[in-house]
Amino acid sequence: MAWHVTTPSHAGIWVTAQGMQLIAPAFQKNRTADGCGWFEDDEFAIPYVALDLHQYHPVVESRAHARAVAVNVLTTNYNATPEDVRAKK
Repeated sequence: MAWHVTTPSHAGIWVTAQGMQLIAPAFQKNRTADGCGWFEDDEFAIPYVALDLHQYHPVVESRAHARAVAVNVLTTNYNATPEDVRAKK
């Protein structure tokens, strides 16, 4: 598994080393101090889009909308596209 989502006290997305390899290095600087999470405000969009996490949204009908919101955050706040946040192969 390349990711884990938990919200017991503060929402966040934690990404494994395997998952980190799928995120462009330029966007890895937004990680938390432990190097594997994104907490704050709009930062969720980086791993969410890079790892296509929308496909795991529990409400199938909401998946496209969830991805659109994350892509909008990338475009608006980071001037980035989904291709920008994915590591080049």
